[in-house]
Amino acid sequence: EHAAQGKFLSESPKVQYVVDDGRRWLLANPTESFDVILMWPLHAAHAPSGRLFSLEFFAIVRQHMNDGGLLFARS
Repeated sequence: EHAAQGKFLSESPKVQYVVDDGRRWLLANPTESFDVILMWPLHAAHAPSGRLFSLEFFAIVRQHMNDGGLLFARS
């Protein structure tokens, strides 16, 4: 039953699930834009994940967000 709760997300053509280095992926895909970006990065103390908590990274994310977009970063 729990798997069925999120099934609509995994089957939606509007959802793109990417497991990669977020910074590298965004830089390699400059034309992609999103309404929502969800991230579960390692803690900032774990090198090189600290790069995901920089002002430069958040500027890169902003370039990929649609108007009114949302970034959720769980740490």
